Amino acid sequence: TAWPGNYLYWTDENQTMVTENKSPNLAPIWRRALSFIIDLIIVEVFLVSWFWMLIKKSTSGDGFTDTMSFLAAHPNAVVSLNIITLYIALVVMAYFVILEYTIGQTIGMILFKLKAVSTHNHSHWWQFIVRNLFLIPIFPFILLALIDPIYLLWKRGECRALEQISGTRTVMA
Repeated sequence: TAWPGNYLYWTDENQTMVTENKSPNLAPIWRRALSFIIDLIIVEVFLVSWFWMLIKKSTSGDGFTDTMSFLAAHPNAVVSLNIITLYIALVVMAYFVILEYTIGQTIGMILFKLKAVSTHNHSHWWQFIVRNLFLIPIFPFILLALIDPIYLLWKRGECRALEQISGTRTVMA
């Protein structure tokens, strides 16, 4: 794996190229989990809560039962609600993708001294989209929200399934 910091050199003895493997300091699971929780709180407070307030006003209900009654009486509102939910998911995904691609860290990752890095020589935007696909609340992507943490535990904290696929890792900054 070509981690940032790896380098190739020529040996003097037999003129063959050798890669020296300098694996980064992988982030502990507890730091990853806490940074993700912080990011979810930030996203909820600054991005998602505005959408939910608009939805609550438009359904004119105070509770779950009132909202369900409104949706039963207005079937077209369900389609609008699904579109709004998808839009919210894309905004949340944009938060993670843009910050991880541009500076390698979300706000939660900064607080816990973590960084998202590519295992390739150069990072590509598609890697950070793939690593965050679990945020899309549509089948089959929603299953990744279950598979990713199980894979992380199975790999003993090395990487999530989507990190493996995308060629990225979460490391100590």
